[in-house]
Amino acid sequence: MSVSEAAPAASEEYEALLQFLYRSPVAVIQTDADGRVSFMTAAAARDLMPLSVDGSLDNLFELLEPHLAGFAARALLRRAAACM
Repeated sequence: MSVSEAAPAASEEYEALLQFLYRSPVAVIQTDADGRVSFMTAAAARDLMPLSVDGSLDNLFELLEPHLAGFAARALLRRAAACM
């Protein structure tokens, strides 16, 4: 196989992988160090959309920030209940 034949095959395989991920029932999110989303599966969007005030899923950190205190409090309550 020549280099010119390998490039389209690799591109087709990459596209097939992306299609597989988009259809996956698993939530997958890829972000940069600042939380900007570069890839999100439909399952991730479905799970996170109720947390969005303005419908934006562009930045994971900004999306989760208003909810972190509640998440932490519920986790502490569960842990405390398990220790009693």
